[in-house]
Amino acid sequence: MNRFYVLFFIMVFCNPILPQSLDDIFHKIDLKLSRDKSYLNLHYIDFIASDIKDFPVEEIPRTNERDPFTFKNSENITYRLVLMLEGVGVDSTFLMYLEERKSLAAGGESFIGDVVDGPREEISRALSFKDLYYLRNEFPEIYTALYQVYRNFKKVNEDPPPSLLAINVDNEIKTSIGIAARDNSDYLAFHRMNNIHWYMKEEKKVTGRRGEATAKSDFRLDASFSQVTFSHELMKFGGAIGGVEFGFIDRSLNLLPYQAMSMTTGFRTLISLSESKSDLNKALMVDARFLGRVRANTDNLGQKLPFVQAEKARLNVGTAAGADLSFTRPFQMPFLNLYFATGGAYFTKPYIKLGPTTAQYAYSTFTQAEMSFAFYWNTSDKKTTKFRIDVGAGYHDIWKSYYRANGTFSGKKELRYDKVSPMVALHFNFSPANSDLLYSKIRIYDSRVLAQAWIKLAEFGNGLHSFRFEGMYLTPAVARKKYDWENDGGVILQIRYRLGM
Repeated sequence: MNRFYVLFFIMVFCNPILPQSLDDIFHKIDLKLSRDKSYLNLHYIDFIASDIKDFPVEEIPRTNERDPFTFKNSENITYRLVLMLEGVGVDSTFLMYLEERKSLAAGGESFIGDVVDGPREEISRALSFKDLYYLRNEFPEIYTALYQVYRNFKKVNEDPPPSLLAINVDNEIKTSIGIAARDNSDYLAFHRMNNIHWYMKEEKKVTGRRGEATAKSDFRLDASFSQVTFSHELMKFGGAIGGVEFGFIDRSLNLLPYQAMSMTTGFRTLISLSESKSDLNKALMVDARFLGRVRANTDNLGQKLPFVQAEKARLNVGTAAGADLSFTRPFQMPFLNLYFATGGAYFTKPYIKLGPTTAQYAYSTFTQAEMSFAFYWNTSDKKTTKFRIDVGAGYHDIWKSYYRANGTFSGKKELRYDKVSPMVALHFNFSPANSDLLYSKIRIYDSRVLAQAWIKLAEFGNGLHSFRFEGMYLTPAVARKKYDWENDGGVILQIRYRLGM
């Protein structure tokens, strides 16, 4: 909640000896907004009545027994909507008051009979702070219609609305602590930069600025040597965005690509659960990947690829079905990530067996799960350096099965590992001049470290095409002995191509 309204709530409801009435408080707020507006960091949008389309009512109710307000279609009347924008300490944009501004021609008279020597304006407070507060609580459809003026402004402007602040602000002053957005903007910026699937952007028409607009494509492709994702404009349905993927990567296990001994295919959909589908920063969104995993002897392929340097895998990953879900602040919680994959136990013909021919055994995993909360922050308001941290826990099972000298399954098996282990991952993004340049990640799970990084090599076609060089490094076990089903890790280096992302 906005600090302004928290203070207001405390003053009104939590102070039993407060002698002021509610109307007195509203009166003081309106006086403050009127007398000190040039010292408040408020912004404004000027518009005319015809700019508001499909307004829900003709007459807007007002407080203090005043007559309802009606917008006037006149060439010499404009309106100014004053707002307090979201920012540090303010989690939402709030409407503060509405002014009606009537132009008076030179030599005319104002409504009090004064002769006007030059072009002047007659300014009146059409809707006060109290009026808007009343509309926000009692008539939210009217408040939302007024709020649409701000949304329409954002669609055609990259810069914020003009400010009423009349004092000079020292832009060289830098924040000493991190800044975290109170909406989805950090989440969206991170995923547009790093997610293998496409995240939509709000359409903005920018005029009068240098540079070319970002090129668009109906196709979106993210392709590397280990994973491919694809989507198209035709895969939009009912406000959701679809996509498909194929790869050789496991989501949660400490394994490099091709070491997972499986091929994964899936369908991804990004859904907004909010009524307003256009305001992504406020929407409750679910990014859902529904995955199917089929076991395959991919380790032999990985051993032959020159860009993969890793020991031979020792763990079989079973066929499974699963889902990877990300939620934007459900029930006012932090950003939530959930993953699970499970399938039937299969011990008959594992691809990897260990031990002598006469007494072979194999390790297999069939169920994996992970839950984490994600937190985002920036080192400054310029958002050049961005961080994300995931804090949670993961689970996976390990089964050991035994085989006869002729290679057939003996029927003997035992559960060797069945634990929940903490998981933490730190992400770092570097975006100078609003250009995605560098990313790195360190993930620690089950006493092993997975490091990942990429750097942009080239971008052309007005941002339509980009190439990245990326690498992954898996360390040996840290602060414990190596399990028998683990190897000492390795490295994979690859090129990633992104189209229309």
